[in-house]
Amino acid sequence: MPGLPTVDEALAAVLARVERCSATCVATFHEAVGSVLAEEIRADHDHPPFRRSKVDGYAVRSADVSTGSTTLRIACRIAAGTPPGDCIRPGEAARIFTGAAVPDGADAVAMQERCAAAAADDDDGSSVRVEAGAASADNLVPQGAECHRGAVVASPGDVVTPGLVGALNSAGAWRGLVLAPPRVSIVATGSELVPATDVPGPGQIRNSNAPSIFAAVRACGGAVIREATVGDDAEAMREALRNGLDGDLLVVTGGVSVGDFDLVPQLLEELGVTKVLHGVKLQPGKPLWFGVKGGTLVFGLPGNPVSALVNMALFVRPAMAKRMGRAAPRNFRGTLGAPVGKGTWRRKYVPASARDLSGGLDAAPVVTPVAFQGSGDLFGFSRANCLVVVPEDSAPRMAGDPVECVPLFEVMR
Repeated sequence: MPGLPTVDEALAAVLARVERCSATCVATFHEAVGSVLAEEIRADHDHPPFRRSKVDGYAVRSADVSTGSTTLRIACRIAAGTPPGDCIRPGEAARIFTGAAVPDGADAVAMQERCAAAAADDDDGSSVRVEAGAASADNLVPQGAECHRGAVVASPGDVVTPGLVGALNSAGAWRGLVLAPPRVSIVATGSELVPATDVPGPGQIRNSNAPSIFAAVRACGGAVIREATVGDDAEAMREALRNGLDGDLLVVTGGVSVGDFDLVPQLLEELGVTKVLHGVKLQPGKPLWFGVKGGTLVFGLPGNPVSALVNMALFVRPAMAKRMGRAAPRNFRGTLGAPVGKGTWRRKYVPASARDLSGGLDAAPVVTPVAFQGSGDLFGFSRANCLVVVPEDSAPRMAGDPVECVPLFEVMR
């Protein structure tokens, strides 16, 4: 259809109007996975803070065991979390366990599997035979080898991941400043909608859009601050839209096409929202509406639930990611497991299930379209974890052909 932007042009228009968030909030890091750090964090002590044993065994002086099989007196036992005890002297060893502090005087740890008790294994004059030599620094981690006191553990712009949470807590930082998550309002429109708790009457359907968009926002790292469902009444809809404009994003579902009850575009413009685009060369999801008011991004998504979620994945998710200062999920290459039809004048996105059947990390996964009855079929769509991209005016793709795929909503926080 002439005049409509392509998917790439529409996304560029959206992202050109997204500013990175500068607001910050204090968060406990293990509850802020997916957020972006807004401060530099340095270690408050060396890590490990002492020489640490890598294995269960015996802390020894390497000079004592350099000739091979040697019997040493066991001077003490050291478990993880206990003081390292006195300095061991020539001819002595310390029974030690993984994670424990290596005592002064010892410069290596002989693995338990290479040692044999020579007498009762206690603190009263027992001994151990070290069957193989140990070189200096064997099986121990030097103090500060992983991180020195004052070293930068994380910098502004770093994404909080589970691994980073562990490193931050080890460095003494369990909470700190992160960029505030985007504040999102959701308005679902349609007089046919009833709550999921109700049994629909004639001509009615349960409201699946509001909860699925809510879930998508949360999966993308956003915070839903307001949710409303309104019928096709201009005044009720205007009030819900006005209330939703005080967040960072307003996501509206339904009422954005060209029917008699599609009131959303007109009402948004009456409320001062500047239209950027209306309609995209896209299937499903062609009626997308996008505009801005001040710093608020406004997305009008189709009422068909799959179309709405496709628009969320293609346009809203990248906008939220840019606002949070992080990259949106990247597309990936797959191998078709079943044919898909030819492309038309608009780019098509086919719900599919990607499975790595090769067992290799580098091989493209096999991507098979799910059984799907169109943009109203959430049951078929729920079995998909990606979208196969069918380019405009392309030839049919057969099983075994390479394809580009868009991942669906992995949880970002």
